[in-house]
Amino acid sequence: MVLLALAVLSGATVGLLRGGRLRRLHAVRLRAVPLVWAALGAQLVPGIGSSPPPEAVRDALVVASYVGVGVWLAINAWCQAGGLGTAFAMLGLGWLLNVVPMVLNGGMPVSSAALWAVGAGGAVVEEGHLWKHVPATAETEAAWLGDVVPVPPAGAVISAGDIALLLGSGAAAAAALRGVS
Repeated sequence: MVLLALAVLSGATVGLLRGGRLRRLHAVRLRAVPLVWAALGAQLVPGIGSSPPPEAVRDALVVASYVGVGVWLAINAWCQAGGLGTAFAMLGLGWLLNVVPMVLNGGMPVSSAALWAVGAGGAVVEEGHLWKHVPATAETEAAWLGDVVPVPPAGAVISAGDIALLLGSGAAAAAALRGVS
């Protein structure tokens, strides 16, 4: 979350330095907003209540949420003008780069070496906030697309897809402040 906030703030700063104005945010019209809210809600449902839902229900909700987010990103990449459309395309690329290793491995592979590098060595990858993750092993497919990049100051391990998502988030903030062209 810290990295996302930094990306958006950095993008907003760039947008303002390049002539952007806060008042231009009102002109941004995101498409299919209920779809993305429903997709995000599906991610939260497994965490509600005293006991987690059955694994099949949890997995179905996660798949539905990822499909919903992917469709929402594609719609906005197609419908947005100028830099905002490009930013949504970058976000879509990040989404795809994260979905591929998850589909291939039944979850996002996480490097134990990267976890050790950020001070989280010994964490059980399938539990807590990492429940959608799997340990990266020698058999992991497309392991290089998994969470393999340690970011010690943030205590995070991120993926190539996360990097694209962060860049896309910053680009979206900059483009939104510069106005729809």
